[in-house]
Amino acid sequence: MKKAVSILFLIPAWVQANWNLSAGLRLQKSYHWYWENGVTIDFSHTKLFHQRLHFGVHFLSSSLGSAWGTNAIRQEQYLLFGRYLFLHEKKLHPFIQLNAGYLFAHYDQSYFSELDNDSPLLSVELGILANLTSKMDAGISVGYNAIYGDGLSGAGTIYPLIYQFTIQYRVFQQNKENHETH
Repeated sequence: MKKAVSILFLIPAWVQANWNLSAGLRLQKSYHWYWENGVTIDFSHTKLFHQRLHFGVHFLSSSLGSAWGTNAIRQEQYLLFGRYLFLHEKKLHPFIQLNAGYLFAHYDQSYFSELDNDSPLLSVELGILANLTSKMDAGISVGYNAIYGDGLSGAGTIYPLIYQFTIQYRVFQQNKENHETH
């Protein structure tokens, strides 16, 4: 029996044979507010809606964006997402994505202690994912946060309109044809 184990993440080869994994950077901006940048990980399965349905996680932080070297409010977003790709056989894939997660804001001044500094997150995005090469994808989207606040009811650092750019590298994929039908 072949005991093929990938050096990369120590994921067994039989798992890699059925799953696709992409990892990359996500740059996100809330309209009239902060840049929050971070990492994204995207999974799809070869037999799940013909690889049209993707799941993953985003970790975003204003410390990697607008708060880098400034006195902007530091905050982190932890998001799970589900994405459905349209026009699967093309190089440009329109998509719809649902994000759910949680935000933590760090108000460093004590006079902000009465304000909410955390909140659940729920947003929907519409965008386009492009296959750049057999191993690289890039995506852009516009989204709407269904949960946002004014500081008194909910964290005041969540604005309704977001836009983002993502670039991802395919860590492993089911077969070489996937770059045509990712």
